[in-house]
Amino acid sequence: MIVWIVTDKGSATQSDAKTALWLHIIPFLMTIGIFFLVGVAGLASNSVHFTAFFSVPLMIVFFVVDLGLVIYNLYKGIKILAEA
Repeated sequence: MIVWIVTDKGSATQSDAKTALWLHIIPFLMTIGIFFLVGVAGLASNSVHFTAFFSVPLMIVFFVVDLGLVIYNLYKGIKILAEA
């Protein structure tokens, strides 16, 4: 966030910093959303089985998206370092 704020407007560094910031915020927001959804499902159903049945697919989706973001971040980082 500091790099994004400090760099010149319109520069490639600022654009990369902004993208990196969002790529770190997205998994955090997804985690909060999943905890909220699992909590609401648990309170609404009052059933351990339904909550587990509901939360396991959410965790799998989160894991796949998070793994994809990690791979994408590594790709972008290596690409930026290779250009320098």
